[in-house]
Amino acid sequence: MNKVATFFYKKSTLITSLLITVITFAYIYFVLIDAAKGFEVANSTSKTLGLSFGFSYDQVHEFFSIRTNEMIASYKALNNVWDSLFAILYGLMYVFWLSLLFKPYQNTYKFINLLPLGQVFFDWLENSKLSEFSNSYLVGQPISSIDVQVASVFVMIKWSITLLVFIAIILGLLLRVRDIVNKKVK
Repeated sequence: MNKVATFFYKKSTLITSLLITVITFAYIYFVLIDAAKGFEVANSTSKTLGLSFGFSYDQVHEFFSIRTNEMIASYKALNNVWDSLFAILYGLMYVFWLSLLFKPYQNTYKFINLLPLGQVFFDWLENSKLSEFSNSYLVGQPISSIDVQVASVFVMIKWSITLLVFIAIILGLLLRVRDIVNKKVK
């Protein structure tokens, strides 16, 4: 873990952070949005399950019941491929930004730059469960309410870590601003 954190602290620069950010947003715009169109239902409040802070069995059932088999297959592909790749991209983006912001403080905040990897891990667990639900629905098998609760917990943990990442970014920015102000005062 120490070697991974140190690697990112060494490799993070403003250029690498900006580059991975541009790549991540280009991926959203050119790939992810189009991939999500395959399962969209007009005027539906149920766009995708992973964007909510948890979900219930009824929400999962409603999500699948209003979609065709082709739409569900598209949703499965999104979770297995496109959203899993997106998790890697946004995870790296946040790792590079946190590494850049906390580089001067890496001895104090040793592993804070790796926090987004937890977000990626729980996103992958969520994607795995959502894909499993897609498979069950497509073959006419019931979706387990316990599995729905587990997937919902994965989603809540992912979003909780996301909040922690944003707090860490704000903390890193505040530390950097403090250092700039202190240098000007001296």
